[in-house]
Amino acid sequence: MTTDTDPSEPLEYYLETVLEGRNLTEHRRWTYHQIIPTFQQYIKSRGRTDISDIGIHDVRSFIGMLREDKGWEMSTILNNLSALNKAYKDLMIMGILQENPIQLVMAETDFQTGKRQRRSVSVAQMGSFLRRRCTHPIFLAVFTTMAKTGIRVGELVNLDIRDVNFDHPLIEEEYPNLRPELDDHPPDTIYIPANITEGKEYRGEIRKSGNKRKRPTFIPIDPELKQILFRYLLIRPPTNTVERPFFVGLGGCTKRLNQRLTPATVNSQLRKRATKEGWITDGYHPMNVSPHYFRHFFTTHARERMSDSSVKYIRGDKGDDVMDIYTHNWNNKVRDEYLSNIYRLF
Repeated sequence: MTTDTDPSEPLEYYLETVLEGRNLTEHRRWTYHQIIPTFQQYIKSRGRTDISDIGIHDVRSFIGMLREDKGWEMSTILNNLSALNKAYKDLMIMGILQENPIQLVMAETDFQTGKRQRRSVSVAQMGSFLRRRCTHPIFLAVFTTMAKTGIRVGELVNLDIRDVNFDHPLIEEEYPNLRPELDDHPPDTIYIPANITEGKEYRGEIRKSGNKRKRPTFIPIDPELKQILFRYLLIRPPTNTVERPFFVGLGGCTKRLNQRLTPATVNSQLRKRATKEGWITDGYHPMNVSPHYFRHFFTTHARERMSDSSVKYIRGDKGDDVMDIYTHNWNNKVRDEYLSNIYRLF
């Protein structure tokens, strides 16, 4: 419990007051300002208002969120948790907090970065899951896009109408203004920019997620995904924002009517469906199916059918050699290989 004289928001007090007097490197200070707001936001999403009531189960679940939803490596999580742990320790020394669940969980967690065991889901099983559990057009479109392209959830919600080029008369009439980067590429292509940063303004809108790619990527849309995205666009409500987000809330289960979907909404909607499928265990577990799992699913099954370089390009992996090859001859290499070999889910 906090004492009567404690600051009402201990972690904010720590950031704004305690850290100001510390001689820290720029990178270390940045780490504190990254992990503490991320932790606060996650705790609030679980309905908690007092961090003194946070227990080890909450911290374990937080680690799982960083690993599965944000795609952080365990080494990155360890570095950030060390900063959070230091904050808790300092607040305990100051008498503001009485317990430190961060330290307890860090002591029991293996942060080694060896190969992780993940749930094995076949193409047929994923298709069955999408067909039975994702009957709403928007979530069928969201999860099918992730399963067939391996894009990150942040990249998915950052998509705008102008980033997706369809070869269809109705779409061309309704959404005529594409970004100029798509002019030199064939229709049925998704463009993912690289210059979107979490919490920063991008074309008049503060984005809640960033795109982690070092360079922009052009991803083909195969006939199966095209049909599903087209069905979604037929019911997509109009929006008044400058960029017109591609995936928007429809009200009801998505809540954010006419507004850009958020990673939190995608995660919660997937969790409901994956739990019914038996793909979720309480707390953090490496076998849980999260939005980040679709990236693993795509990588596993695409590599059985396509070259490793093409898969890396579509995933947006680092590697100048891959990007240099496919940036200049994308249509002849990646597109043809992808459209000829990508798996069908339905």
